[in-house]
Amino acid sequence: IFIYAAFNTYFPENRFFNRYASAFNWIFMLVCAIGIIFFNQGWYTLVNASFGLVLLILHQFVFRKSYMGNFWRFYFIHLIPFIIVNGILTGTGIEDQVVWYNNAQIIGVRIGTIPIEDTIYSMSVMLMNITIMEYLLSGKFVKR
Repeated sequence: IFIYAAFNTYFPENRFFNRYASAFNWIFMLVCAIGIIFFNQGWYTLVNASFGLVLLILHQFVFRKSYMGNFWRFYFIHLIPFIIVNGILTGTGIEDQVVWYNNAQIIGVRIGTIPIEDTIYSMSVMLMNITIMEYLLSGKFVKR
């Protein structure tokens, strides 16, 4: 969340991601739908893809928030430290992994040692928290 706030503060101009936020929503909705339809045998994959799809559908059709461009910029930037830290936790460069995954519950495709589903998990968790943060910052929850 700090990366999101810092980039919004120090680099408020975000034409590319603001312009294509809806396209990124659609691409990731498609990825989640593919995960649900074709890779639903593992709970981790099914739950992550389902939750991600619901969040994205809400943002695309119900919330329609202007911060989605900032979210997607943040998401792609956050993948750098995410891959480094999650890679270490899942066994890259260390003798024994700290976090392990049941191979029966995931697709089996990995980025290094990281299950591909973790990128959707991270997207969902970050989008949920940023949505709450943006809502609280908007002041709309305060009754006047």
